[in-house]
Amino acid sequence: MAGAFFQGQIEQPVRGLTSLITHQDVPVLVAINAHGVYIIDDIQCTLLLGLKYEEMSWDFAKPSQEDNLECLPCIFIQFMVLDILVLAFFARAALKWLLTT
Repeated sequence: MAGAFFQGQIEQPVRGLTSLITHQDVPVLVAINAHGVYIIDDIQCTLLLGLKYEEMSWDFAKPSQEDNLECLPCIFIQFMVLDILVLAFFARAALKWLLTT
C-alpha cells in the first residue's frame, strides 16, 4: 500500500506559566495513506496518533501571514476518545495533502 510522509509540527501542551515562555512546537512526521492519517514522533520513534478517515473529521486553515515563511498552514483533526478532541498540525505540505484527499 502506498503512502506519503511529510514533516510537520504540533503544539506542545502548555503547563504552568514558565512553559508559556519556554513553549516550543514538537516536530512530527505525518503519514497518510488510503486508510488514514498517522502522526509520528520521529525522534522518539513513537506513534502519537493513528486514525482511520471514518474516525475523524478535519478542517484546514491558511497561514495567518501568508507572506511569512515561518507561518505554516494548519490541518485540524477532530476525533472522539472519551470526549471530542482536536489536534492541530502545521506543515508546509498540508495544503497538498488537503487537495489530494
